Amino acid sequence: MQDESSVNYADPDIWLTLAAAASAHPPRVTPFASWVQCESGWAWRRRLPDFDLWAVTSGNGVARLAGKSIRVLAGTVLMLRPGDEVDIDQDENDRLHVGYCHYDYRNRPAARLLAPRVVSLTERRA
Repeated sequence: MQDESSVNYADPDIWLTLAAAASAHPPRVTPFASWVQCESGWAWRRRLPDFDLWAVTSGNGVARLAGKSIRVLAGTVLMLRPGDEVDIDQDENDRLHVGYCHYDYRNRPAARLLAPRVVSLTERRA
């Protein structure tokens, strides 16, 4: 797995680099996109053939990605890449509701310019 700490998002200059990469390498969305309420007993175990944006809007679960366990809940976004092996399980008492979108690139950008695999959009309260 690429070291995602190689991009310093606090550096204002990185945003010009990322914007240029996005312009030069626009993603192509596939027809495989939807919102789903995961059924009771659902689990997801895959080795991905393409990129997959996976956004949790409610529920609770655990994802295992590159040997790490990640708690997934509302506001968690997974930016999965081809070749990633992912296992996701949900809390049967708080089932996951997710949106997903498969995509790819005609000209794939350098790995260091891709979004981190895990992004938390949860609100932090003081």
